[in-house]
Amino acid sequence: MIYEEKIPNKYLSVSFLVIFFCLLYSPWNLGLRELLSSEGKFAVIALENNFSSFSALAHGETLANTFPLFPYLVSILYKSGFSLEIGIRLVSILSLAAIVVVVFIASMRTSGIQPAVVSAGFIMSSYIMLTAAIVGSPLTLGIALMLIGWLVWYYEAAVKGNWNKAWILASIFCGFAFYAIGWISFFYFCFPLIFLRRPLTIWKKLNTWGFKVSLAVIAIFIVLCMLLHEGSANTISVNYAGISTLFTAHYLKGLLTYPFELFLNLLPWSIIAWPPFCAAYQPLDKNPIFSRFLRTVFIALFFLLWLSPEKNHRLDLLLIPPLAILAGMNYSLAVRRNGFIFHSIISVIVWVFTFYAIISLLFFIIPKNLWNESNLFVFIQNTFFSKGFSFFAVYKEIGIVQTLIAVLVGTAAILSRKKISVWMHCLCAALVFMLCFWAVTIPYISQSDETKKTANLIKKDIGGEFNSNLVIYKAPEIADMYVLGSYLGCKIKKIDTFEHLPISEKTVYLLSLSMPAYYTERQWTKISAINYNGRTIYIWKGFQEPKKTIGIEF
Repeated sequence: MIYEEKIPNKYLSVSFLVIFFCLLYSPWNLGLRELLSSEGKFAVIALENNFSSFSALAHGETLANTFPLFPYLVSILYKSGFSLEIGIRLVSILSLAAIVVVVFIASMRTSGIQPAVVSAGFIMSSYIMLTAAIVGSPLTLGIALMLIGWLVWYYEAAVKGNWNKAWILASIFCGFAFYAIGWISFFYFCFPLIFLRRPLTIWKKLNTWGFKVSLAVIAIFIVLCMLLHEGSANTISVNYAGISTLFTAHYLKGLLTYPFELFLNLLPWSIIAWPPFCAAYQPLDKNPIFSRFLRTVFIALFFLLWLSPEKNHRLDLLLIPPLAILAGMNYSLAVRRNGFIFHSIISVIVWVFTFYAIISLLFFIIPKNLWNESNLFVFIQNTFFSKGFSFFAVYKEIGIVQTLIAVLVGTAAILSRKKISVWMHCLCAALVFMLCFWAVTIPYISQSDETKKTANLIKKDIGGEFNSNLVIYKAPEIADMYVLGSYLGCKIKKIDTFEHLPISEKTVYLLSLSMPAYYTERQWTKISAINYNGRTIYIWKGFQEPKKTIGIEF
């Protein structure tokens, strides 16, 4: 039986996508969870940024392999009044929004409104994107710039035939991607181009003046970064770590599991992502050159990431934009033959998430004293909420709203699965999951806020002398502590040796793993001891010893 879907209304579809995007990524919830360790260094760089150089300064030292564009944008938001958590994560969310818009426009111009909606929905609601984009990271920003570079290169080269302009514009976007994610942007951008076939074969086009200009543009980006990047030369070095892990048991295991992990990470859209690679569909393709270009980009990057000695699943985000556009372009053919099967599979996912939403809603509305009377509730408490469940009371109102919407959306999707489109079914599945994620998972993780409490404890122990201009020195053996430093709200400076403590200051504060006993120029008093990331860190207050003079009596 042939499955038919109506072509969606352009303006109604765009409105749906905007609403779904806001609910999926809930900007109002971005500040619930305190900074992650991966976000800490970018937050410190942004806080210490004075826009005078490209240096990635954190606690007074220049960090290696950290690039300026992402911290610059975060710094602008911080200076505009955004909180630590929202500022750093909002840049990632806005970068994702840019990817969605670019993919929507590209699909709209080549294939129409239905493929555009499918591609945009794929981008913003695949599992890996849902969980990665809410973390402050330069990767989504870099992918957005690389995607624009690829599409501009294709448009100028394949559509308009202007290879010179294609190379120059692509190099500009690739250069900005370098400022976002570093050297890997050049490698991942150029690698798929090597495998392109006619009419996009690049080898004869490398002799054009446009390609030579593009090399000069890239060189300018690199040289400018080096000149303005204070510190030693290796701060922007290329990292070759991971090559030694080739052919180990862990590497071989990764080779076996990577395709399956990618399939799971792309759910629910991986269910409809296979038609672009099916030979039966390719003769019916209305844009064969564009499809071949996107398939080449996807396949080249897929095998590169699959064979990589270091499996960083966040880099799988590189695969989503080309795959999403391909899935949208082949969507009508795929659902025409398999629409009912797609609905049946997605319905199972929706059923599971809706059950999760119902249980979560019951936890919010049923009084706590009645929980122990239900064996199911007792089992859930002991299994999933071992750290406590006080957040059910703290976030009760917003939790009820979010889980209730999740239940309603899930129920509507289940009851009307034969009436809604497959792409809408996928979006509903993702929305039910994310609403429960924001209502339960994030508040549960956030209820401890250990780093914030530690920062407040340090402020309390220092007492009245604490202020935003206070400088706390960090001993050489402490390598990071960026998240804690962000929440302290004062200046932190790492020292190479205790002799670098300023002589002019009578009183200094020092973070150290042990007492600086051998540094006798000051008298040290321990004012606090904190447990941070499994280590005990001491806060010392150092007073200058009064100089003793030898008097000569006559």
